[in-house]
Amino acid sequence: MIKHNNLKAGICNLPVIAMRAQPSEKSEMVSQLLFGETYDVLDFQPKWALIHTHFDAYEGWISINQLEEVPEQFENIYQSEKETLLTSLTGKIITHDKKNLLISFGSSLQIDPLTGNCKDSIVEGEFYEVKNFNKDQLINYAKKMIDVPYLWGGRTVFGMDCSGFTQIIFKAAGFRLKRDASLQANQGIIVNFIQEAETGDLAFFDNEEGQIVHVGILSDSKTVIHASGCVRVDSIDHHGIFNEKLGKYTHHLRIIKRI
Repeated sequence: MIKHNNLKAGICNLPVIAMRAQPSEKSEMVSQLLFGETYDVLDFQPKWALIHTHFDAYEGWISINQLEEVPEQFENIYQSEKETLLTSLTGKIITHDKKNLLISFGSSLQIDPLTGNCKDSIVEGEFYEVKNFNKDQLINYAKKMIDVPYLWGGRTVFGMDCSGFTQIIFKAAGFRLKRDASLQANQGIIVNFIQEAETGDLAFFDNEEGQIVHVGILSDSKTVIHASGCVRVDSIDHHGIFNEKLGKYTHHLRIIKRI
C-alpha cells in the first residue's frame, strides 16, 4: 500500500505508464514512463498524481492506481546513477515482487551499488550497463526502430513520437536528451552546414511560425532516421526532409546540433 501523504519518490514497476497533460483519461498523452524509471510526486488530484521525472525533468499526470513507492530496501539502488538498459526491442524480466513482464527497449534495471546485483531477474533480452556516452551505438539502435509506428507521446517499440524516438535512442547510448524536440534543440553544439554533419547529429525542423516541431537522427549528411507515420529513413538536404514516395519536402530544416 502506497503512503500518499509522505511519498517522495516513485518508480515505474509496469512495462509502461501513460503521462497525461491533465488529470483526466480524456487528456492527451504527453509522454510515457518506461519500466524502472523514477520520479517525484508533486501533487494529487482524485485518482491522479502529478509527477516530475528524474530522467528528463518532465511533468505529467499518471493514474494513482499506477503509483509505486520506491521500496525502502531498494533506496540505495534508486540513489545510484548506475543502471543497466534493455537494448533489444523487447525483454522479459521477473520483478522482485514476482511479476513476469514484457518490457520495451530502453527500460531500466537498477543495480545495487553495494552488491553489484540487479534487483530484477533477467529472463530474456539484451542488456547493456551504461557507463558513458557511446555515440557509435546511435545508428545501430536507431535502425532497430525502423517501422515502429508513430504515437504521440510514445517512447516504446509499440509506438513513439519523433522526440520520444531520439530520446530513447540517446538514452540507450548513455546520454540524457530532454523530452520535446524544442527542448532537445537547446542541447549540444551547432553544426553550421549540413555538409559538415556527422553520423549521430540531431536535425531539427520548424513550422511556418518558426517553432521547432520535429527532430531526427542523421545517419550521414544525406539521410535522416525519424518518426513520421513510422520510424523511417528519408533523404535530407539543406532545405529539409524529402519524401521520395510523396515526391515532396515534408519538413523544413531549421538547425543541426551535435551532442
